[in-house]
Amino acid sequence: LACEPGAVPFAVLPVEPLHGVTVALFHTAAVTRAKYLFPDQPNFGQGLFAAAFTAGNGLGVAVGGALAQRFTFETAFLAFAATFLAALPIFSLLQRQRPTAADDERSRGQQKTPPPAQHANAQQRAKHGVVTPIHRQS
Repeated sequence: LACEPGAVPFAVLPVEPLHGVTVALFHTAAVTRAKYLFPDQPNFGQGLFAAAFTAGNGLGVAVGGALAQRFTFETAFLAFAATFLAALPIFSLLQRQRPTAADDERSRGQQKTPPPAQHANAQQRAKHGVVTPIHRQS
């Protein structure tokens, strides 16, 4: 829109910071997901994400440039939008079928219990006559 004839290119500047925020949120979510998928190999998971992200950028530029050169930029944009909309339900279904961490624990018969308190309230201990030895270093 900022490149249309008669448009003011600086009109896009107020919304430009949103791009930085969304990219930061995307990368945080992707790295967290990679760590979840590869808990024993976090470097491998993050490397795989970086490789796929870089390859996707390169492929997107190549295909988008070819579409824009052969047709128009609007056609390229609409083609990518249609591809995304077609893929969205597929990825949504795949995401629902993935087991969650809670499912993993239930399948192993483990229940997540909170850790015991390390230090009980001193007044409660005194009330019940519990004396805790004091450890001194000599």
